[in-house]
Amino acid sequence: MSEILIIDDDPQICNLLETAFRKKGHTVRSESTLTQGLKTLESRNVDVLFLDVHLPDGNGLEAIDSIRQHP
Repeated sequence: MSEILIIDDDPQICNLLETAFRKKGHTVRSESTLTQGLKTLESRNVDVLFLDVHLPDGNGLEAIDSIRQHP
């Protein structure tokens, strides 16, 4: 199955997505800040990324270029 990463500061959104995808058999991890999400991308192979635009430490859209550099 897929490795999914959620970068979102809303715990309800993270919980909803985590629950739904885990029920389908996927491995899911969530991070509440852009900094922590980028660190997770450096250490894990991720197949799907759900990225919030407005995060406490940055803008998700502005981070897309650096995210694309990860495998």
